[in-house]
Amino acid sequence: LRQRLGSGQSSVVSYFLNITAFCKDNNETALEVEQDILNSFRKNGFELISPRFNHMRNFLTCLPFMAGKGLFKQLKEAGVVQRAESFNVANLMPLVADNPLTPAGLLAPPYRNQLAFIDIFFRGMNNTNYNMAVCGTSGAGKTG
Repeated sequence: LRQRLGSGQSSVVSYFLNITAFCKDNNETALEVEQDILNSFRKNGFELISPRFNHMRNFLTCLPFMAGKGLFKQLKEAGVVQRAESFNVANLMPLVADNPLTPAGLLAPPYRNQLAFIDIFFRGMNNTNYNMAVCGTSGAGKTG
């Protein structure tokens, strides 16, 4: 760490992690979703704390460009801002997206439920082999 910091490859940054889950308006479902989130983070070494009496502040952190309006200062004063290496903080960011592959073709739902299209003949994919294998259970819609 000291070498990366000294050479300018990395830096120590301040961050605030907020998780907001949306689910059906049902107490049992909300509790189940909350426990799933807590358990998945706990398995990876993160202990999450519920934002008691700070719901508005945490909601505002979900909105873009709110940190510059004095919100980050409030978070620091509340003691919820942490410091870590920039590489680690970048991996906590929720900006995760799949490659859309091609502009048109066979609609293929990727891992994160976003839209992607497959066209093995599209020149932008730089294919030299136009073979393709499709697998799935019976009735899963493999015929496209």
